[in-house]
Amino acid sequence: MLNRPLLILLSIFISCLQSVYAGTQPTQEQSPKRIQLASGEWRPFLSKDLPHYGYASHIVSEAFSMVGVRVEYEFLPWKRAEHSVKKGVLHGSVVWSYREDREQWALYSQPVIVETVVLFHSTRLPLIEWAKIEDLRGMKVSVALGSSAPTFEAAAEDGILRLLETGDIESNFKMLLRGRTDIFPLIKSVGEYYLRTQFSEEERQQITFSPTIFTPQAYHLILSKEVPDNVELLQQFNQGLKKLKESGRYQELEKQFNQGAYDG
Repeated sequence: MLNRPLLILLSIFISCLQSVYAGTQPTQEQSPKRIQLASGEWRPFLSKDLPHYGYASHIVSEAFSMVGVRVEYEFLPWKRAEHSVKKGVLHGSVVWSYREDREQWALYSQPVIVETVVLFHSTRLPLIEWAKIEDLRGMKVSVALGSSAPTFEAAAEDGILRLLETGDIESNFKMLLRGRTDIFPLIKSVGEYYLRTQFSEEERQQITFSPTIFTPQAYHLILSKEVPDNVELLQQFNQGLKKLKESGRYQELEKQFNQGAYDG
């Protein structure tokens, strides 16, 4: 029979082993589930240089946080971001509008943000009120190079208006200020961000937008169909997004966004 001092030493030794073993086991607090998402530059929604990587990124991060998932973002050119989702190199990407052909390789989340396009124009023009594209007959409409503007492209082909593709967002606002174009269609919050951050108060007073809006556009998290766990991750994200809205946190982030918290 083992004597008492030896039993005590053996008990201490076993306790130490159990402590070491327990310390090496991953727990949710020590090692949260991790997801890697591709992103591109689309201010103020997405940017490696903005607080929380932009407004949309912040929503995605907080929604995943609600269900114990930590997000890592990799900023890539948009074509590479799309390729990384198609091939399952990364779990997915933020944020994308719905397009039927993408369903071949991507799973769509519930909408992360919903935005509307308006027609920005100079205050030198009367306020533009329109109900159909024909109401814009004879006007010059400018869009940023690489932008998709099928409604205006079709109208230009029909001779209703003149379509100008030029530069970036900032350049198009400068064209409005100089009277070189009449209309610049753009997501309202994107336009307001650029006006706040790139133009003087005097210049901002010279630009307004039509009260008529286009159909609101939803933007989603997309996850690759090539990654087996993504069906479960998508369900978790949607649950987290629902919790974010029910808690009031989503509305709080939206309010901060509208106050310029993500201007950088």
